Amino acid sequence: MNASWANERALSVAIGNLIDDDQVWCIRPDLLRRSRIGPFDLRWRLFSHRLYRTQPIVRRLPQAGIGEDGVLAVWTTGNQQRALGCHRARPTRRDWRLHVDPSGDFTAWRHARELASRLVTLPALSELYSRSDLASELFLVHGLIQAARSELAKVRPSAVVLASQHSVHLRAYVLAAREQHIPVAYVPHAPLADNAYYADLPMDRALLRGELEAEQYVAWGADRGGLSIVGVPSLDLTATSSPVGADRLVIAPSPWPSSELEAFFDGVRNAVEQLRADGRPPTVVCCPHPRLAAERLRPLLPPGTAMASERRTIDELAAHGGAVVQHASGVALEAMAVGAPIVEFDPLKSGPNYPFMRSPHVTTATDAQQLAAAVERALTSSVSDRTEAMEYARRWMTPWGREAESRLAHELRHLTARAAPVLDGWRRLARTERPDQEPS
Repeated sequence: MNASWANERALSVAIGNLIDDDQVWCIRPDLLRRSRIGPFDLRWRLFSHRLYRTQPIVRRLPQAGIGEDGVLAVWTTGNQQRALGCHRARPTRRDWRLHVDPSGDFTAWRHARELASRLVTLPALSELYSRSDLASELFLVHGLIQAARSELAKVRPSAVVLASQHSVHLRAYVLAAREQHIPVAYVPHAPLADNAYYADLPMDRALLRGELEAEQYVAWGADRGGLSIVGVPSLDLTATSSPVGADRLVIAPSPWPSSELEAFFDGVRNAVEQLRADGRPPTVVCCPHPRLAAERLRPLLPPGTAMASERRTIDELAAHGGAVVQHASGVALEAMAVGAPIVEFDPLKSGPNYPFMRSPHVTTATDAQQLAAAVERALTSSVSDRTEAMEYARRWMTPWGREAESRLAHELRHLTARAAPVLDGWRRLARTERPDQEPS
């Protein structure tokens, strides 16, 4: 069990029955990810005794749209929107802002402060939050829950579909929908990651990407009857592999903190220099994550690197081929599924973030010398090796395109509410040493 699982389990045990509080349940996945809470991170003392009665907070709500079938899709990112296939959904509101004001709901503000007082006594949280900071975030979560309840009561959708099970924003919709007996479905927007944030399916049905993803969730304790395999509607892969592109290296960085980006690119630059010095100079292309600005990367890139920030990595590979160097990125699975060799460059030795990364089809390097050797092997790998890797990857994500769209639409038309969620992951984690154990 890696540090993520161990730390999250320890916190789940310490939280105990507080997980049954609506606000705590919604915010639970983000409690140890202090820097990632984002919209709830109030860096000023907004709720000091002099300010809380006079200054409301404004934050952006998730996007939502309802389709002709009456299904309400809710998302917070462009990748989630693509996964849900809801570009033609009719928006449910014009104002996407959330206004919360403690002076208008002092009872809820007092409850948030009481929860915060209990939570900040836990060692894992006392180092991350002051009581006022955590109370602020819990009160904002209360506002999100109220907004979700109000919207669902007004729209009355036949079902709700989401593309994240650990987003605080979207968990508010899960909570509200289950209260109103509206069935909820989950459609992944990225490959299944090996951490506690993904080992939770608090919905009525999970519409997964492939057979191996379903097997992993069953190992974590999910009810197999609540899992369906629909594939990946947002992808349209060809049935054959991508071009070999024997001299083409695609760098696919994710939006990590600056220190991690610098460590990653220090190794990449040194490896490329070594390959060039040895007379094996690859053409280098950078395909950054959509949330990673090209301007932030340019000073870090190897000289002569082409920037393809307007094109998805999967499209770049389908057109030109090549090997992919990345770290903890879901794009690796898509790349493998079109036959591109994958190198996992992990200079900080944090370990694989995805189960498929542990397969023999992925080469891991932790320094520049290993990376140069791994890239050379990847660029000269055989067609049979690439085909074998491609077949393995497609067990994690198939079908795709129109067939997946058809399966998704069928599942949503026949979605019904269940008495219990598919996998109550955070409560289960408090009772087990590992997610694949039976609860004690």
